[in-house]
Amino acid sequence: MNVLRALGFGFLFLIMMTGTACQQSVIHGSGGREVIVYQPNDIVLRRGYAETLDVAIKCINFNEPVTMRVFDLPAGVSAEDQSLVTNKHGVHIALVASAEAEFVQDHSAQYEVTGPDGKTATRRFRISVKE
Repeated sequence: MNVLRALGFGFLFLIMMTGTACQQSVIHGSGGREVIVYQPNDIVLRRGYAETLDVAIKCINFNEPVTMRVFDLPAGVSAEDQSLVTNKHGVHIALVASAEAEFVQDHSAQYEVTGPDGKTATRRFRISVKE
């Protein structure tokens, strides 16, 4: 019975990893240093409020800070601390919608993560602004 349970969890893990494999970028640095950047969830903002953009990362043979900047945001939305430094597990930036922010649905914004040797990975995420 425990063997079947272990196989079931292993199969579930394999399915989860296969499903997310297309949703990541890898920054390759010298000496086998890498940063894997995973796709964040979509963001829904309300006018006058903030939400956090959380980008999961995994560092391999790399212990230096990673930076991230966000751009192509909808009108009236700003990102706090554009050069945020993070640890080995994630980057977190507050996105703030002004009271006059443009209403949008699934706007395509971008973020850029800088890792080893100054190399970057740029990805898109969707952001919506509601009342």
